[in-house]
Amino acid sequence: MKAGINKNINEPGLVLAQRTVGTQRFYYRKREEQLLFDREIEWFSRENLQKKGKIDPKLPFAARKITVQGQDLYVKTYLVSRFMGCPAEKAFKNLLVANKRGVPVPEPIAWAKGKIDGYNTCILITKSVGKITSLSELIWQNEVLTERKTEDILNAAGRLLGLLHVAGIVHNNLSFGKIFVSEPIQRSSESYLLDLQRVSISNKKDSKFAAIYDDKLLANMAVIAGGLENWLDPKYLRILVKSYLEVIEPFKMWTENEVDQYLKELKPLIAHRNTQLSFDKIQKQDFRNILIIKPSSLGDVVRTVPILSGLRKKYPKAKISWLVRPEFKAIIDDNPDLDEIIVFDRKFYGKIGRSWQATVKFVKFLAQLKQKQFDLVLDIQGLFRSGFMAKRTGARVRVGFSHARELAHIFYTHKIVAPKDQHAVLDYWRFAEILGFGESEMEFKLPISDELKKTCESKLKENGLEDSDYVVLLPGGTVQAKRWSTEKFAKLAEQIVKCYDNMNIGIVMLGVGATEKALAKEICHKSQCKIVDMIDKTSLKEMTGILHGAIIAIGNDSGPLHISAAMSVATIGIYGPTNPEVVGPWGQMDNVVMAGAKGPRKKRYSKAAEHNIENVSVDDVMEKLKGIRQKAQGTSL
Repeated sequence: MKAGINKNINEPGLVLAQRTVGTQRFYYRKREEQLLFDREIEWFSRENLQKKGKIDPKLPFAARKITVQGQDLYVKTYLVSRFMGCPAEKAFKNLLVANKRGVPVPEPIAWAKGKIDGYNTCILITKSVGKITSLSELIWQNEVLTERKTEDILNAAGRLLGLLHVAGIVHNNLSFGKIFVSEPIQRSSESYLLDLQRVSISNKKDSKFAAIYDDKLLANMAVIAGGLENWLDPKYLRILVKSYLEVIEPFKMWTENEVDQYLKELKPLIAHRNTQLSFDKIQKQDFRNILIIKPSSLGDVVRTVPILSGLRKKYPKAKISWLVRPEFKAIIDDNPDLDEIIVFDRKFYGKIGRSWQATVKFVKFLAQLKQKQFDLVLDIQGLFRSGFMAKRTGARVRVGFSHARELAHIFYTHKIVAPKDQHAVLDYWRFAEILGFGESEMEFKLPISDELKKTCESKLKENGLEDSDYVVLLPGGTVQAKRWSTEKFAKLAEQIVKCYDNMNIGIVMLGVGATEKALAKEICHKSQCKIVDMIDKTSLKEMTGILHGAIIAIGNDSGPLHISAAMSVATIGIYGPTNPEVVGPWGQMDNVVMAGAKGPRKKRYSKAAEHNIENVSVDDVMEKLKGIRQKAQGTSL
């Protein structure tokens, strides 16, 4: 065993000891040393990652309960990529902050990172909180809920939301399945939050940052729990809201009128009662022929992939099809959860009314959709054209957003209400929640075949990058305002080479189209280091394969950036006018470099001068890169 002091923990006033045990390096509070290391404990076992006798890299985590010195502990194990941060470390720090700010969470003991059979793993160890059950289990395990138990459930949910508000903590994926209560539940029962990965924590308590989002989360809770009988009855909503407000202002006597006024502010975010009850009914149906309508854009198609994975788990025997534009087909081509790809040529069918051939073929296309006899259609695109196609399928259940543009909502049988300006991934995940698999882990399956790996290795070898680590630059973007300057990309390439001075690092540029090709030419001309320009020289599949092999990808808000993030490649996003809280690289928001002041924005797209992308400096990006590299070096064994 090796012991030492970790000086890189950035939590104020926190110093963690560290010790290496076998292939795992532990970071822990000194006072827990005897509990952790009084004897050799197999904190990590092969069985944690085994499925049918084989290690399954797709398994997001495994959890188990162990007892040490009479103390019950929870051990949660994650699989991570080589250059990504450790989710256990983030959860550990979030638990410390939440505990300090009065939110009922398990007390964190330690986190660790290491390897098993070549897979990078990390571990979170916390103290047990005793016998608990989730609110969703309480709801679904009881066919008939008494009025008292219904009130207890609502009080528990409201109290926890209030505690989060006061603590300045925003949970980006809160649901009844993530709120736990001690058994048996009573009005005074403590409610606990176990999942603190997807949270944002402000610098101080009771911040405006938290207040902005709590209203939306509260409304979201009402929608998610819509299966409760009479759930949206004002009487029950008042209980939820009042328990929430009483935590925020404990010395105020909230009148019924004040609670009702607060409820009015939430109305735009709460779905109509009848619609929510109908969602409860479709959750119990066994759909056999499902269509996803999400033809574009590249980044949005990538962000929809978790819905496909969730559908396959929920409906293992169903035939699942995806309607997509031909230029984005390759990103879902090899997905094992997909049975059929329906290609929709937007450019060709855009000539409808002007071209007899296009008009006739579109009519035939609609007829073919109807012949497939879909029983569930998810219109995630949310435009008149996609809604119209959903209607023409003849499916008895057609789901889309209530806020869909171009009056698309008139074609749906079921409309989803989603909080305004939340992250696009969470927006799309609302489909999972209303279909009953919202508690599943989000999986971004973008398979890289052995054949594709060989093709990419060959292309890299042709450009002098055989057996070399490389960083990918993504200078493209749909509009000029989203594209960082060629001068800064050129300078960034030089700084990266200096940073990796002794590693013979390669710089590769990826993208597609004449505009990006011209940008690449300028960057290569202005830079003093060698850059391998592969823009417009790869297919979408090959671009994905090359991104998969990169140690870091850096770029503007674009489709390839979201592909990189989805594959857990360390990804640095450079953001100007677009709001990263809505369209940032999912799972890697800490790596975003944003123009302008930090904190929530009022708009999804800002034309304000402070959000000009040129306000982002090369030093800003290099600071993120060095942080990623430091983490990779500090946890490598």
